[in-house]
Amino acid sequence: MSIAKPMKTIVSTLTVCTVIALASISVVNATPNDGFLDEPRGGQDYKHQGKKHKMKRMAKALSLSEKQQEQIKAIKIQAREQGQELRVSITEFRTAKKKLVHAKAFDENAFKALQEEYQAAFSELALIKTKARHAAFNVLTSEQQGKWLKIVEKRRGKKRHG
Repeated sequence: MSIAKPMKTIVSTLTVCTVIALASISVVNATPNDGFLDEPRGGQDYKHQGKKHKMKRMAKALSLSEKQQEQIKAIKIQAREQGQELRVSITEFRTAKKKLVHAKAFDENAFKALQEEYQAAFSELALIKTKARHAAFNVLTSEQQGKWLKIVEKRRGKKRHG
């Protein structure tokens, strides 16, 4: 009987325990400034990478003409310009919300007041986004609209089950 097999088991178990212990220590030592609590799910980098090629994928999937692509780009630019001022307001909201999250004790009333204060900005930005989506959808032909709805439904199904 060889002693090598039990020794490998012991060494691998100790290695796994050490990794878990070190990971736990790093999480415990995390400070509010580490940013992991403030990061959106998926990370900003990946989100912006997808936007670079979104129009190309959309154009290919729906067989968009050059004119349609130009119209959709113009709609997006107009919506971005309209929402620019509101985005500054939303950034202020997020900064104030972070202060509440990082406080020693959570003040529910302060959060409700903050949410109420910025509710008009949230609503206006949602309106701008929805109008832009509506306008872009109406640039499509009825056949392209059908394809688009199928794509959206397929993506929703993946999000629910994936």
